[in-house]
Amino acid sequence: MPLALAIPAALRYLAQALPVSAAAASEDPHARQWPSERARPRYNAQASLWKDGVALEGPDTDALKGSWREAGGTGVHFSGPGLREHAAR
Repeated sequence: MPLALAIPAALRYLAQALPVSAAAASEDPHARQWPSERARPRYNAQASLWKDGVALEGPDTDALKGSWREAGGTGVHFSGPGLREHAAR
């Protein structure tokens, strides 16, 4: 089920309005251009959730680089401090 349908359905099931956010995320945070051509369809799908009012705009996860990433800043996953920074944004 597409997120554009799943989010409203879940909120109806819960019978309450909760803020839901969708982050901008690519498969390659080390790409020189964001969104990369490969990631553009994914980014457009994420952005449509914000534009259509289905979800609030979340943080741009690709902006979190360096020590916020695992493996000394070379990994794709967040480090502990990166997870906390992502939550704060």
